[in-house]
Amino acid sequence: MKKLVKDVVTDESFAESKWDSLEALTTVHKNISIAPVLQVYVAADIKNSSQNIVVFDQSGSSLAKESYLKNSTFHIRHREAYLKYMKSIAKQMGANETGLKYMM
Repeated sequence: MKKLVKDVVTDESFAESKWDSLEALTTVHKNISIAPVLQVYVAADIKNSSQNIVVFDQSGSSLAKESYLKNSTFHIRHREAYLKYMKSIAKQMGANETGLKYMM
């Protein structure tokens, strides 16, 4: 992840024409379970429940399902980091500390 960000953000010799965006998105999706652009998953076909389909869905700022459901140290840290992130966004949008206690 550091390499992907470093190359794009800080490397002066970075050449967009040589950057493989599909590889970068795949790496982010695979290694840290974040779908930055699209979520891709397999689900039951709503027209024929005996078949499965590949679903392409919009992404958003949320955690993977496992991070909400599991209570390992790893998943708890994910939830805490996500809460901190969402609070920082709310503050940037004008929320105050009192309001944050009720919103989050």
